Amino acid sequence: MRAAFGLVGLLVGVAVLIAWWGIKGGVGDYTQTTLKTGKQVQEELKPLTGAGMRDFRESISIEASTAGGKTVALLVTDIKPGGLAEAFYGLKTGDAIVQIGDLRVKDQMTSGEEGFDYLAEAYGRKQAIVVSRDDKEIVLPQAVQPTAGPPRDDRGSLQRQLDNITNAGQRPPGGN
Repeated sequence: MRAAFGLVGLLVGVAVLIAWWGIKGGVGDYTQTTLKTGKQVQEELKPLTGAGMRDFRESISIEASTAGGKTVALLVTDIKPGGLAEAFYGLKTGDAIVQIGDLRVKDQMTSGEEGFDYLAEAYGRKQAIVVSRDDKEIVLPQAVQPTAGPPRDDRGSLQRQLDNITNAGQRPPGGN
């Protein structure tokens, strides 16, 4: 009889611990956090795995705009209303894409298909593009701006070395 009470007491203790972990942030919170993080990662990787790329490619039609046999822009010939290209970038039919990420179309692209690949990749990486619309160049999407390099340090190499030795970080870079 004493053994039965001991076993029941042990089982009740284990049940209380399991319930407490589930309610107070033990196993239950860990599982919920893991599931939430997993879903976020899946959404971020979706464009890079091809799932989002296919949808993006189906939402837009472009062709190369050439001058002198050289591609100078990518002309948006058709846009699917509510599609990814319109939703993310805000592209419109007639827009001329002149820059994708850091690459100028006239300097880097040789064909419309190559430009289409760069554009889909830029969407996957959430990079900005520059379009010519109504004779103005605008950055799309509006919330994303092209990345700027680090601040320019106009001091010479020898001057920077001397400043580092003598000032040891007392003066910000960029001036003498």
